[in-house]
Amino acid sequence: MKRTLFLSISFASLLLGLTSCGDKGSGGPDAGNKDTDSGTSSKGIIGMTCQNLNNPFFQLIAQEMEKAAGAAGYTLKAMDGKGDAAL
Repeated sequence: MKRTLFLSISFASLLLGLTSCGDKGSGGPDAGNKDTDSGTSSKGIIGMTCQNLNNPFFQLIAQEMEKAAGAAGYTLKAMDGKGDAAL
């Protein structure tokens, strides 16, 4: 009995949490396809954070990812984590 009650409450909480996370103003699948920085059409934005963009290794990774994303029609936003794993 207690197990059934616990599972029912857990499932109801999970369902409530998942349905409340939705964004009503998101529009359809084409919403947000415009890149506001350059005014060009983009499939979307890919975000990445490197450990430290001062390191040539991570700079190369960011440059190559930007080329690949651009070739696929996406915009890449590379951010510097500045060595902080929490970012």
